[in-house]
Amino acid sequence: MNFNRIYEMQLFLTYNCNLQCKYCYEANCKINYKKSMDKEIIYKSIDFFIEKTKSNSEIHITFMGGEPLLEFELIKNAVEYINKKNSKKNITFKYAITTNGILIDSEIALFLKKNKFDISLSIDGNKYSHDLNRRTKNGNGSFYGAMNAIKIFKEKEIDFNVRMTIATNTIKYLKDNVKYLLDLGINNIRISPDYFNKWEDEFNNVYKLQYKELAKLYMDYKKVRNIKIDILEGKIRNFLLDGKGLLCNAGYGKFVIGTEGELYPCTFVIGDDKFKIGTIEEGVNISKMNLILDKYYDSNYNDCYNCKLSYFCQGSKCGYVNYKLTGVLNKPNSFICNHEKILYEVTSELVEELYLKEDKELKELIESLKVYVQVFEKYAFIREEAKKYFENLNKSVYIEKDGCSSKH
Repeated sequence: MNFNRIYEMQLFLTYNCNLQCKYCYEANCKINYKKSMDKEIIYKSIDFFIEKTKSNSEIHITFMGGEPLLEFELIKNAVEYINKKNSKKNITFKYAITTNGILIDSEIALFLKKNKFDISLSIDGNKYSHDLNRRTKNGNGSFYGAMNAIKIFKEKEIDFNVRMTIATNTIKYLKDNVKYLLDLGINNIRISPDYFNKWEDEFNNVYKLQYKELAKLYMDYKKVRNIKIDILEGKIRNFLLDGKGLLCNAGYGKFVIGTEGELYPCTFVIGDDKFKIGTIEEGVNISKMNLILDKYYDSNYNDCYNCKLSYFCQGSKCGYVNYKLTGVLNKPNSFICNHEKILYEVTSELVEELYLKEDKELKELIESLKVYVQVFEKYAFIREEAKKYFENLNKSVYIEKDGCSSKH
């Protein structure tokens, strides 16, 4: 199997962690493999992808754990090895890491900056909310460790984003926690629910209220500076477009490499031999991947396919999250279904407000999507509810001239 597009390699460096977060799905995995990767596995993993990838392609490498910075020397070894091996094929490597920040110091920070890492720092908001779930093995909070990482990143002028996990005990503070982070000067916040919490129906109203408040907050801050909140912005594109819901490219374009060189389609099933689809020495077993789909994909389940939100919905794409929750790749649980319906309503209102305010970024997105649907007309088209935004695009009351805008 040769790769000739953008591919993603997730290197699972270690199962060890210096925290014991209450919502950590990895902590509940029964792993029968080595706790940490060694240099030889790192090198073989890199060789595997370089050999299989055509020149002038792109590979995204995410260093994962556990806490990946517990194996900082391995990360340095990997980057040095790539620089040495890649000189002939001219593959573009892009690096990413998600860290709790506890181990960040000047040396690590400058290394990440030099090698242009996409850095995600896990923080759940203010001290109270963060320390509810993100604690050390001794039960102490980890908030000040994360704050120290922010301090170092700012001192070294290093770009980073914050990854916030929403749990049942923090959802009611969502808007306040995002405001807290924005007031710290953080401009890029990525928000994700903990899908494995026990989300009862009573949380639906809390979610709706908090997301609506979050959208108001987003619009207020957007007036004065450029901010990104992915759970809002990331949904705008899917609100504007429609099409057939498709599972992600796990196992075909994205691969997770375990500590002993095993290959898996997704981090949610790492260490589970049912989903082992090869090794870095044997390669990807496409037959095994197809067998997994045959076994865990229910072709008789059409609720998502027939739903008007299927293209918008996370549940129609994240197959292995679905599997962990329902045992079926293409069947989300009721929480995901309700959550996405709430997000659709909030996104619809947000797009309307951005449109009425003649938001430049929305206009640019619509322009690019007009081209996209022309190229991929078999797979994506303009959502019925969004057609007015495309039809009125060229009737903007703003006319740009010489870098200025004037109303007409």
